[in-house]
Amino acid sequence: MLDELLRKFRFATIALLVGPPLVFLLIFAVLLLRSRVSAHEAEFEVRAASRVGQLSRIVQLESARLAAVSRMPSIAAVALASQRRDVQVLSEKNLEERWAQSSREDMMVRSVVDNDVSAQFRDLQAADPALLDMRLTDTQGYLLASPAKPDRYIQRDAPWWRAGRDALPGTVAAPGISTDGTVDFAAAVIRAGRQSVVDGVLYSRVDLAARVRDAQFRLSDGELLFVLGGTTPWVVASAERGNDRAAAFVDKLHLRAEVSGHEMGYRYLAVPLDAGVAWTNPVRAVVAVSEAAIPLSVLYLPGLIFLLAVAGLAGLALLVAPLAGKFFFEPLRETTDAGTWVLRTAFARGGVGGRSTPIQKELASWYTKMQQELQAQSSALAADVTRDLELATEFQQAFLSRPLPEIPEVHLQGRLRLEFYHRYQPAMAMGGDFFDVTPLATDTAGIFIGDVMGHGTRSALIVAILRTLIDDQSRRGRNAPHFLRELNNEFCNMLKVLPQPFFASAAYFVADTTSRVATYSVAGHPPPFYLHRALGRVTRLDMPKPQGAALGLVPNEEFGGSTVRLNDGDSFIFFTDGVYEAANAQGEEFGFARFEKVLRANVYRSSRDILDAVMDAITVFSGSQALADDVCLFAVDVTTTAR
Repeated sequence: MLDELLRKFRFATIALLVGPPLVFLLIFAVLLLRSRVSAHEAEFEVRAASRVGQLSRIVQLESARLAAVSRMPSIAAVALASQRRDVQVLSEKNLEERWAQSSREDMMVRSVVDNDVSAQFRDLQAADPALLDMRLTDTQGYLLASPAKPDRYIQRDAPWWRAGRDALPGTVAAPGISTDGTVDFAAAVIRAGRQSVVDGVLYSRVDLAARVRDAQFRLSDGELLFVLGGTTPWVVASAERGNDRAAAFVDKLHLRAEVSGHEMGYRYLAVPLDAGVAWTNPVRAVVAVSEAAIPLSVLYLPGLIFLLAVAGLAGLALLVAPLAGKFFFEPLRETTDAGTWVLRTAFARGGVGGRSTPIQKELASWYTKMQQELQAQSSALAADVTRDLELATEFQQAFLSRPLPEIPEVHLQGRLRLEFYHRYQPAMAMGGDFFDVTPLATDTAGIFIGDVMGHGTRSALIVAILRTLIDDQSRRGRNAPHFLRELNNEFCNMLKVLPQPFFASAAYFVADTTSRVATYSVAGHPPPFYLHRALGRVTRLDMPKPQGAALGLVPNEEFGGSTVRLNDGDSFIFFTDGVYEAANAQGEEFGFARFEKVLRANVYRSSRDILDAVMDAITVFSGSQALADDVCLFAVDVTTTAR
């Protein structure tokens, strides 16, 4: 028995001598590998950004050209004159039949194709072969000008017309990019001096593929650039022409939603193609390169270091084992034999005749007393911690339930004011989700919602730190992106002293009731839902570019900003990830689709009722399953009614 114990002890000792260095070297090799993989991915992202930026500039230039043409005096005059025409005597069906039967010389066709604007369209097409078509319609979709006779007179059912008519004034819209690289752009023709009055819709079809050929994209070996946003992908440029694997990869990625990864031997990154265009269907530019998931150039150095370290430690173990046996284990065996003799004789181990010796009784009494003292100390400490936790929970709930400021301080009839509502349910006694409303002026408020990593006491302490920083940065509160940037820098500086990383996602919304405009910015947080009650429409606010990381992750991070109009009756619903990540007993998440469905079903109810409906829907969906994360909902109502 003793020999077996010594053998195990010898093995354990050698393992302790060799194991920690081996584990350290393994960790070092893994960290080095991750660092090289991250550097490789960062290099790929920079290259991808350059490719997408070049394509984005081409699209942006085309949209800017159309916007410039829409502001030409001749086009504005024709569109304005169309608003003063007499109502058509013929029905739309009769108009279409008459148009289809009319020849090029008929007066109805000549009024469209032989006016000054149509002549300008033909001149533009003659000067630019990539400009395939142009048309001008009134606000009902009736043709006003076209370089040639199209198939239909009424353009209202065309996807480009609906996109241009529904877009914000001054914005160029497009349904998407076709598989052949053509784009149907549309822009509203705005009346001079009346930025909110639309007199017509201007359309152009552009061959982006020709623009790309003129730009001479230069791709590296194995590189692909294609666009997802239509019924089928459009391959913009490729160094993999004729490669069946590349074609299969493009088709497969068209059906996937991931923005980055490795698939079928290609590393890829999908970037939203904004380019200043309001796309009806989301458009993403994808850059891909043919390479292994971990390229050999990245793998060879960490692998070589690890193999050399293993070989060195194996040799060290073979050298240490004999020396340890001679100078340590043999003397230890002699000492162990002596100790065994002492226990069996001097202290009568096991007792005499089944009775304990005085020394054994004294040791047992001392051990029992020590256990009792430790248990008493543990109980007292647990009671103190429980009492402190209850006090902190009461303080947090009281802070969240405090009266929110009135914006503006004095309400005038017909002026906008803001109302606030919230619902908060922590997963534990204390939560890491929070919101804050800061008066920035008598008519302006800064609304902040945040979600600290994790939940419980540690997250609540980070919340307290963030609240203090928000108060310190309130003087910068009117500029949403600048506010988040400075808040992030201060937060990163404070987190340096903590032993483990922390971060917090956030959304910041600045509502000015006098200018009727709100600016917003986000840091790794989903933008709020926008309830446009006048139209019965529920949408999500666009994600500002660039998309900043969560607070506390990247010092000196840049955050994008965007704006939205404030209209009487509108509401903005802010939320944290505990809403759409709430799960039922089967592990299924509540999700954005169910969340938006509840909002649409209750869009005409008050925001207080809407928040209650969302909480009820989460409760019914989760059933007996406890919440895994905090749930926080915050609503901002825009109204002109008196309090």
